[in-house]
Amino acid sequence: MNKIQHKREQIKSALLGLGRMLVLPKYFLITIVASVAFAMVICFAINANFYGPLMMSQLPILDKIALPGSMIIDIFKQSFTSLNGALLLVVSLLQGLSITVVIFTAKKNKRNEQSVTRQVGLSSLASVAAAIGLGCVPCGTSLILPLVAVFFSGTAAATAATVASTIVLMLALLLSLFSLYKSGQIAFIYTELAKQEETMNRQKSAGIAIIWVISGIVITGIVALFIYGIVNRPPNRHIGDNKPWNEKMSQGSAEAKNVFIDYTDYFCSFCAEVEAATNTEFFKNDYLKSGKVRYEHRVVTLLKEITNNTETGAHAAFCAADQDKYWQYTHDIVPRIKSDYFDKGIGVKNVAVPKKIPALPLEYFLTSAKNVGMNESKFSDCMTKKPHQKEIDNNTQKALVTWREWLAIYGH
Repeated sequence: MNKIQHKREQIKSALLGLGRMLVLPKYFLITIVASVAFAMVICFAINANFYGPLMMSQLPILDKIALPGSMIIDIFKQSFTSLNGALLLVVSLLQGLSITVVIFTAKKNKRNEQSVTRQVGLSSLASVAAAIGLGCVPCGTSLILPLVAVFFSGTAAATAATVASTIVLMLALLLSLFSLYKSGQIAFIYTELAKQEETMNRQKSAGIAIIWVISGIVITGIVALFIYGIVNRPPNRHIGDNKPWNEKMSQGSAEAKNVFIDYTDYFCSFCAEVEAATNTEFFKNDYLKSGKVRYEHRVVTLLKEITNNTETGAHAAFCAADQDKYWQYTHDIVPRIKSDYFDKGIGVKNVAVPKKIPALPLEYFLTSAKNVGMNESKFSDCMTKKPHQKEIDNNTQKALVTWREWLAIYGH
């Protein structure tokens, strides 16, 4: 019983030490910055195959600068929509605290290298475990799967990877908590000393409170401005005059008060879901024919460095529009791609082992042209000469969106 009581007192003192440290504005700010930085580093590391090509692509510099902001927003969204996202946020907060306590301890006792080394070691182990266990939060892949695949295959490998990832994540959380438990006890000792000094300097508390309030206002203002800049950056400026970029890729009344703009790509798996939802009698009758909505496709190739066939698909779309067959062609080829590849787990990200769609020959695109009654010779000639290359490149730059599927709706 005495041992249990002793442990309770130790945990209580550790929590009290952490609480007292966080009351200090400087260390509170360090914790926030360290937590956000850790989350971004882990997110970037486990999604390097996604963010890396984007950073190396020909995106406008403003969009590249905005990517970290988009990453932060995505991390917070994922924390409310997926277990792995929530775990990433929890581990990041714990690691932010651990890093702050390391800084706090090193500053208070520069000679005690052993305690600092132990804290850094535990924190590093937790970081590695978190990265391995979390895998790719947005795309659902696991970094532990290649190890599991040595012993299992098929659905058994995916199940084993899920179990193994959960175990590794629990280990990361336990390591982080144990690190905080030990670090908190050290922080408690130093905060006790600081508390005694604070008792003799109570007159400074008013100044500290003012700094706290000002810091909070500044941080809130910076975050608000940053989010405002992300939300209101250029992507929608070109919508203003309500004119379609290509008349043949627009449906519905030109006088409609509501405009639904779909920045699309034939080889985007989510775009296929949007296509299925909008190619229904309900959507056509209730929204398009009724004059409520003008629905426009804007074909772009932002992901051409990541996804095979994106640019070829864009040329096919514009060549179909040349023959006034864009919508018929789209309604034929998108379901074909979905049936041939997406439904089989090829060309999608939410699978254990993602596979890319191979480069498709001209005949694949020609089949849909034939199905909808297009002039096959003109279509082939258009695909070979690529007369719309400049228009496609200009549209992609003008869109200023950072990934597919991207939808813009304005009006009522």
